[in-house]
Amino acid sequence: WYPREMAVKNRYIVNMSSSSNNNNEDSFDIPDMMNALVKTKAELGYEWKQVPTPKVTKPDEVLIKIEKVSICGSDILLYRWYPREMAVKNRYIVNMSSSSNNNNEDSFDIPDMMNALVKTKAELGYEWKQVPTPKVTKPDEVLIKIEKVSICGSDILLYRWYPREMAETIATIPFIPGHEGCGIVVAVGSEVKNLKVGDRVAPESHIPCEKCYQCTHDQAHICQDLLLYGHNLDGVCAEYCLAQEKAIYKLKTDLSASMASLLEPFGVAYRTVNLVKPKNDSLVVIGCGPIGSCAVGLASQCEEFKSKKIIALDITDSRLEIAKQMGADATLNTKDMSPEEIHEKILEILNEEDLGIGIGCIIEASGSPAMVNSCTSWLRKGGDVVFCGLPKAPIHIESPLPNFIFKELTIHTLHGRLQWSTWENLEEILFNKRLDVSPIVTHEFDLENIDQAFQAIFDGEACKVQLNVWSGDQ
Repeated sequence: WYPREMAVKNRYIVNMSSSSNNNNEDSFDIPDMMNALVKTKAELGYEWKQVPTPKVTKPDEVLIKIEKVSICGSDILLYRWYPREMAVKNRYIVNMSSSSNNNNEDSFDIPDMMNALVKTKAELGYEWKQVPTPKVTKPDEVLIKIEKVSICGSDILLYRWYPREMAETIATIPFIPGHEGCGIVVAVGSEVKNLKVGDRVAPESHIPCEKCYQCTHDQAHICQDLLLYGHNLDGVCAEYCLAQEKAIYKLKTDLSASMASLLEPFGVAYRTVNLVKPKNDSLVVIGCGPIGSCAVGLASQCEEFKSKKIIALDITDSRLEIAKQMGADATLNTKDMSPEEIHEKILEILNEEDLGIGIGCIIEASGSPAMVNSCTSWLRKGGDVVFCGLPKAPIHIESPLPNFIFKELTIHTLHGRLQWSTWENLEEILFNKRLDVSPIVTHEFDLENIDQAFQAIFDGEACKVQLNVWSGDQ
């Protein structure tokens, strides 16, 4: 059998010459089982095992006896299962190609138990423990394997369980926290129409009833009987999350998991900027946490919102530095300043531009009652302000006639994202890299290291913290 190429060539001649119409399997002894490399786990390596030999079942199919294989770069990636996001994407192609109607759990190994963060006591902290994996039991349900989670301000409040009254208002123990995340559909109910196994998705935290006045008038995001993941229902700080199809956004691009888990929180920032429309105008952003800093970025980096002058206010220098990196023209630490001093400093900064007397647009993202109470006095007549921060004390307007009524201001409040235009517009911006949010995402931890993540937040080191839930190299 050497030289091999000549021997092989002669073998083919013999096989083919035995019959001029030899187009079936009779000339080859095809076994029922074959040896193959198989990827069965999201970890390093392939398995060498016996599997059923594929059969020709369709009129256009051809069965090939493989002679030689070359290793490709993607084979190496899939062997290592790293970078995980790319490996997952390639694996979906395999899963989805096995059946065009693959809407069940067969392509994913779903365990009976899963790891999750659980709030079991009205005290500091969450518990990392094993709990039963939720199952699809209703026709509109979808089971999501969670990839990435971002920590929200309400997650911090519930972790601390303080202020206690607010915590008890928004959540009932026990529960799994988290509502900013993304993952992969691994099972769907019988009446799910627009999602299938393998789809990459991000849950919308606001779950509408679809029956109330708001839901029937294009305001589902502020449903009268609104439910929220991580508050009323178990959230995304777990390996799996059960969700309803009506509250799931299907990604339209290959957006990374890190960016996809930011669509929910940064969708709020997108709405604030879209409401006040600061293009070619002056903008003050009060509070430079993740939402405020993202609003600064949108107003400085995206052409449709591009402001002529952006002033960022906060009481923490590290947050102001992030706002500066996101595109703020001026920053102001207001920790020891009165509202009158802040107004005077803002006017001093604005004197450089011919933008009227006062600020054109304000985004109040701090929730500080002092800021909420006084910021309308900084607006010029006809100005716009949007309140997206969450005040924890009563608010009132100082000097309501000159600072409020006679200015003919436009006042906006918001709660959540429009379903689904906010998601679609922000995904396009992030996917096409029209907004760089890397200065905001300061820390990343594995989900089980949740106490380290919150310590970074409490120490003032972190802005936006993300948690890895599912990783191929785990």
